[in-house]
Amino acid sequence: PILGAYVAFGMVGKIGILPGFLVGLMSRGDFTNTLLQGSSDAWYAPVTGVSSGFIGAIFGAILVAAIVIVAWKMMAKLPKQLNGIKTILLMPLITGLVTIVLFWILNIPLIYMSWGLQEFLGLFEDNMALAWILGLIIGLMMAIDMGGPINKAAYIVGVTSLDTIASGETGTVTMAIVMAAGMIPPLATAFATAIRKKYWESDDIEAGYSNWVLGASFISEGAIPFAAKYPKTVMPGILVGSAITGMLVGIFQITLGAPHGGIMVFALVSTSFGSLSGGSAIAFGVIMYIASILIGTVIGGLTINYLMSLQYKKGKLPVQKNSADALVSTVAQIVTPEGAKIKANESKKTELIKSKTNKTKTEKIKTKAINTK
Repeated sequence: PILGAYVAFGMVGKIGILPGFLVGLMSRGDFTNTLLQGSSDAWYAPVTGVSSGFIGAIFGAILVAAIVIVAWKMMAKLPKQLNGIKTILLMPLITGLVTIVLFWILNIPLIYMSWGLQEFLGLFEDNMALAWILGLIIGLMMAIDMGGPINKAAYIVGVTSLDTIASGETGTVTMAIVMAAGMIPPLATAFATAIRKKYWESDDIEAGYSNWVLGASFISEGAIPFAAKYPKTVMPGILVGSAITGMLVGIFQITLGAPHGGIMVFALVSTSFGSLSGGSAIAFGVIMYIASILIGTVIGGLTINYLMSLQYKKGKLPVQKNSADALVSTVAQIVTPEGAKIKANESKKTELIKSKTNKTKTEKIKTKAINTK
């Protein structure tokens, strides 16, 4: 409910809070399941007890935004005398009732979508031979646009997978892959700037220091300035690093039950690898999770610097261009006719200042001599 209200508020403001909360409440599936659970139709049987979860809350919030916009335009024709109750009473009442009716219908296919996604992810998570494929795909999605729509789609898949946690389980492999792979872009750029400073400008190096913190906090956006400035070198590196980390997390069947937090939620990591259970599963899961992130960081950073070295040999890096421009400017001032004129003018100015100084000293000496006589 809170997610639905928050997303609706972000789209249409305060008017969307109440209907957004309602669609979030309905996305839990209790209302729909109660009405259809006793149905004799077999079409609903597979999804009995399933909710649309985060998918329902997000799509419901979009529906709320559309209803609010349409209702607001329709009520613009009301008399001015009703403006007082339009915002307080009419808008919440009408949008709430319309939202409940429409979302009850929309929620049924969303429940099936959520159920299908759960079944699809289960095929990968429960099969070690396929888990690395899931890690590869989600890893690439998390790094391709770092906070953009593809990244957010992968994140929603990870968060939605948390709805599939059965009793006795602590998390999902999908969520663990999402978080680990999302930490790699800023960490890889931070590592790259730390070990080869000659390839980077001073502001890049300073941003690299910040990316250690951003990466550890699972904030992928820290790598965006690097990707925008060096797309040919940074993008391949972070894609490789995130993909490798995602595959390793999938192979070791590492699970996570928190949707965000970075290193602060590593205590919630576990693994279903082999026959491990209890404390040994948690310890092994944490160790391999950290190892997977470190391996992806190192490989991603080394890949970035290797590509940067190729650009460095060609003299195409900004740090080289800036140094070359400064050198050319200095040489031009000395060699070119314009530069020679400038130097000559500077020399004349210096000579004039010296001559004036000498004249002043001579006059002072003469004045002292006259006074003495």
